[in-house]
Amino acid sequence: MAFKNISQMQIIASSYAQIEKLRLAYLSGLTLFQELFLEITIQNASYYLLKSDETNIAYAIVNDEHVLLEFHIKEEFKEKSQNYFELVLKELNIKKIYCKSFDTDLLSMCELKGLQASPLGLLFRDFKEKVLSIDAEINYRNASEVNIPLLMQQDESIKELFETEEQLHQFIQKEKVILFRKHNQLIGCGMIIKTHQDWNFCDLGVWVHPDYRKKGIGAQIILHLKSLAEANELIPSCGCAIDNIASQKTLERSGFISKHQMLSFTI
Repeated sequence: MAFKNISQMQIIASSYAQIEKLRLAYLSGLTLFQELFLEITIQNASYYLLKSDETNIAYAIVNDEHVLLEFHIKEEFKEKSQNYFELVLKELNIKKIYCKSFDTDLLSMCELKGLQASPLGLLFRDFKEKVLSIDAEINYRNASEVNIPLLMQQDESIKELFETEEQLHQFIQKEKVILFRKHNQLIGCGMIIKTHQDWNFCDLGVWVHPDYRKKGIGAQIILHLKSLAEANELIPSCGCAIDNIASQKTLERSGFISKHQMLSFTI
């Protein structure tokens, strides 16, 4: 196929439905799967198609702070990917780029432009088996609406799982919130959230009650969540901010391994 002249390109504001086919091809082509943080951010972002005449060349997703969250070019047009990339950066006034370190195409474009990366988060996709035995004294059950007051009165750290009471209510309705107890005392809660509705990948989230922190409870909850996810034929993954050392140690203690990062490139 002939490559399109850059001067003929148009960047057109679009809907998610208009980019969805291209985006599904992008997600299918990743060596590892999408990060939940990005997937949630993308829901409230703006979508663009890079077109020439009636041909879709690529798509871009940008948030309201001019951060490029995704950029994908159709395989037959990748020979000029750097040119298309430069055009998108200029025309959409991109200030930053978030890039998964396993998104090799976008990573290569950033590096060829000479952009410097800063680590934003750790992505946990691998797991070392049998590093910790599951505590049989810990029991769990799905949270119900009667538990909302109990959860909302906890310290601010619980908002890492849900930001508002309304969001908590929605998660509970969808049976995503799980309460963990030991000796009839609340020790924490966790969540299993599918990263994308069309794939069987999920993200694990955990909150530990202040009275039980630094006692290995977080790692135990992660192990239980991982077991539950796998029992439901889901592939679990986790992520945490680069400066969240407590979460990093908890995930590593449970057996998760991070070989990849979320990177931030500043233009």
